Amino acid sequence: MKISNVAVQALFLLSLSSPFAVGCSDLENAGFESGDFSCWTTSFFTDYYGSAVASVISSDSNFQVPFGSKMAKIGGGCQTNKITRTFTGPITGEAAWDGNESTTYNDSGLVRVIQDGTVLFQASIVQYGSFTNSQWMPFSYSSASGNPYTLEVSSTNAIDCSVTSYVYLDLQEISVSVGGPYVAAVGTATSFVGEVSGCTGCATEWSVDCSNGVVGSFGDAASLETTVSFPADAEPGICSLALTAEGVSSSTKVCL
Repeated sequence: MKISNVAVQALFLLSLSSPFAVGCSDLENAGFESGDFSCWTTSFFTDYYGSAVASVISSDSNFQVPFGSKMAKIGGGCQTNKITRTFTGPITGEAAWDGNESTTYNDSGLVRVIQDGTVLFQASIVQYGSFTNSQWMPFSYSSASGNPYTLEVSSTNAIDCSVTSYVYLDLQEISVSVGGPYVAAVGTATSFVGEVSGCTGCATEWSVDCSNGVVGSFGDAASLETTVSFPADAEPGICSLALTAEGVSSSTKVCL
């Protein structure tokens, strides 16, 4: 039986509101790898049965975690549930939708930037159909002005709050960069340095791909610095040198 939100809001206005973001670096726990909502501000309400419907999870029957090992799963309670977070630099993430209602009950989810109204992900029962999931939808955002901006993720139950639909969210916590572009001489060892932030002690790997078929030789693959020696008989060409950390990559061009 469907039960009206209005009829039960007075009973279940348990809002677990927490301003966690104070003192966090820009990408700290952006992807929920700590296993909780620390560094995010939360406003959570329970469903009709008094159960929490927002959590950080490591596995789910509907979706695999796109980055790292954790993701957020946010359902609508007897009021809209939401998380917010202020960022300064660019973000990259993915969002998805799990619709558990018929089109009579148009639950909805939204990922947006509050300051300029940019919608990064939007979903509803009417949009995707009754009892239907979306795929992971990638998005990225950076502030054109360079000013801080606030990301808001919300999930809303329509008409009732006895059955819940969910928004899933994950952001890349790791930032990888490689300098360049570079010019390298054939037959000469050239050193390259990369930078990884948001990941302490994580495994890194260098790779090189050249248009002329040359494969570089590497030193310590686990280091942020590598030395590539291009053969003396290599033909001139353009190479792509990449550094990867926990699945996040950055590359630069190397001209021979």
